Amino acid sequence: MPLTTKDAILALADLGGPIEFYVQEWDLGTPEQDGTVFLRRPTANDRDAWEIYCELNKGKPKTIWRARMAAMLLCDKDGQLLFTTDEAVKLGEKSAGALHRIWTKGLELLAVSDTEVKEIEGN
Repeated sequence: MPLTTKDAILALADLGGPIEFYVQEWDLGTPEQDGTVFLRRPTANDRDAWEIYCELNKGKPKTIWRARMAAMLLCDKDGQLLFTTDEAVKLGEKSAGALHRIWTKGLELLAVSDTEVKEIEGN
């Protein structure tokens, strides 16, 4: 059935719940720390906020791209974020490999194109 009203579109549950994501660097070999985290599925507003952040920080030294992305996505099993944007700097002190894995998955979830990634990483 076509979605012909705003109510029908707004009522869609199109995000789904958090996804499980494996982070090798955080796998300590125990059931409690097996490297599995949850990532929140971003909204269009999240994508816009990410683009604004990138634009405002182009060319600035020590921009925390990967940690900021991780803070935007890491959540509990119910989808509640684990970190605030202010805590991204502290999160950035974790493994570069771990945050790069989350960054890569985050770009996919945000539907960021390869061209956009090159522009972000080039600045």
